[in-house]
Amino acid sequence: MSRPAESTPAPVSSRRAVLASLAVTVMVVQPPFLLGGVAVLTRADLRFDEARLGLSAAAFFAATAASSIVGGRVAERIGPRAGMLLAGGISTACLIAVSLSTSWAMLTAFMAFGGLGNGFGQPAANLALARGVAGHRQGLAFGIKQSAIPVAGIIAGASLPAVGLVFGWRFAFALPALGFILVITLTPRFAHTRKPTHESRRGDDAALRPLVVIAIGCMLATMTAQSLGVFTVESGVAAGLTPTHAGLLLSGGSLAGIAGRLAAGWLADRREGRHLVAVSWMLGIGSLGCVLLGVSATHAAFAVLGTIIGFSLSWGWPGLLFLAVVRLNPTAPALATGITQTGGALGGVFGPLLFGAVVSRSTYQVGWWATAVLSLLAVGCMLIGRRLLGPPTQRRRKQSWW
Repeated sequence: MSRPAESTPAPVSSRRAVLASLAVTVMVVQPPFLLGGVAVLTRADLRFDEARLGLSAAAFFAATAASSIVGGRVAERIGPRAGMLLAGGISTACLIAVSLSTSWAMLTAFMAFGGLGNGFGQPAANLALARGVAGHRQGLAFGIKQSAIPVAGIIAGASLPAVGLVFGWRFAFALPALGFILVITLTPRFAHTRKPTHESRRGDDAALRPLVVIAIGCMLATMTAQSLGVFTVESGVAAGLTPTHAGLLLSGGSLAGIAGRLAAGWLADRREGRHLVAVSWMLGIGSLGCVLLGVSATHAAFAVLGTIIGFSLSWGWPGLLFLAVVRLNPTAPALATGITQTGGALGGVFGPLLFGAVVSRSTYQVGWWATAVLSLLAVGCMLIGRRLLGPPTQRRRKQSWW
């Protein structure tokens, strides 16, 4: 497929564009992972159960779902730099506000506010990579950018033994707000690009229907991924691990997630297309990790293997998916990824919410096995979405949804 002028790199350092997108993504996804990482302390202090923990995380992703398409439109209008700084400011305010919460209701309201930062920040960061990184390097670039999410998991996992158990959970939330200084420092200015014409949109972008199907698959896959991020520590403690070991388990899983995303991006730059097929394979094999985590709920020895498989594969696909969407929608990548992120954010809403409700009424074993089924359903949606896209020559003959 030919690439229009709008997607060519602006005269900025590709390395700086990648680092800025990584920094802002860490900022905007931090709140729910910190909540999961120090949940043992937060729940004891504010007195709420696992179901309410799921509701608090769900509030974050509900706000993300409501704001992602708007965030994509805003990023296309004001540019990636202003979009990333806006999102970083929102997330900074969220982290500080959560640290001052005195009730579960206040905490949940501030988590919802933080979801707006995620809804605005992710499309802006995707636009920065689409404009600032050459096409043959975008696979690895998106893998690095999406590694911000497991990096947030590492920070969250380490925050319990290193900060939460020493200084308290409130300090564990307030300290990462200093990351906004790094976002301001790293974010470059991008050259202005003209808006694409109606005719260029018709010829190059994907139609709406396959994007919606892919977004549904993203929702199902994210239900699994976010349950991993929010409940790994609680599940490990319930299986008999100490809070410190459970926190380290989350950090180890997040390292596996980083490796999976980087490897997927590196390999994507060395092949032509078929990115959605690769996503499907990752989700299918990754469901085995959720099965093993279900076993670890009663036999803690399986926790490590299940965590590594689950995080590296069931949590390793987002960069590859964003790359595919950007390639399919070169004239408005921020808006297109905002649509698929809406599905992912809805998965963030329903995943922790339903997982918490299931665990409250049954066991962690049932919860993890249910997520394995969701992962397999996501595989079907990805393959159907790819089939609806058709070959590139056929896509050009279809009228775009723009």
